[in-house]
Amino acid sequence: MDSAFCMIPPDYSQPDQVEYYARLANVYAEAIHSSAISRIVHLSSYGAHLPSGTGFISGSYRTEKLFNGIPNIQLTSLRPTYFYYNLLHFVGMIKQTGFIAAVYGGEDKLSMVSPLDIASAAAEELQVTENVSHIRYINSDERTCNEVAQILGKAIGIDDLKWLALPQEKVLESVLATGMPENAARNLVELGQALHTGKLNEDYVLHKPSFGRVKIEDYAIEFARIFKAEKSAH
Repeated sequence: MDSAFCMIPPDYSQPDQVEYYARLANVYAEAIHSSAISRIVHLSSYGAHLPSGTGFISGSYRTEKLFNGIPNIQLTSLRPTYFYYNLLHFVGMIKQTGFIAAVYGGEDKLSMVSPLDIASAAAEELQVTENVSHIRYINSDERTCNEVAQILGKAIGIDDLKWLALPQEKVLESVLATGMPENAARNLVELGQALHTGKLNEDYVLHKPSFGRVKIEDYAIEFARIFKAEKSAH
């Protein structure tokens, strides 16, 4: 059986994030329709059970709905949680302020995943042709934001590193100041708010998978390497 792995990477330069997802999803759908491929593994996201209120992840919701309507295929939508490498967005902030701050933080629960564990799950699913799972969540570790800050701080030599939760308006103002397009910035803040309230996690919590192999302590080694390399480059 021929199979295909489909994914749509975020592109914050796009003027309309959700329209961008829809456009690429339609390209995939047309290609699948015109091919003999019958096994599809689609990289979606946790939070894709919701049509709105999750920022650009609503694009994953729409993609899943579109793919669900394609006849004569066996489809699995992979729903990974928060990618470890998203933590790298805070490197500059840590260097400038000595802390992490976002719409989410403090005791908010962070479900995190390594691309290595996603790759393992995708490889497994591409070989499954019977009793196909329609949805598969993927997660590597779960900690509070405070615990993540403590682990990362220890790795980079800032033992008292804190992770603060800030008001949406303040975060939006800061993100817009970086030059990010307004649509992308608002989507990013909305996504962070969905994480803060637990909305993003609600379906994942009902269908928790077995955790992957790569824990936050493992990722902290890579985070520290990148943090220190960027530090020495300035």
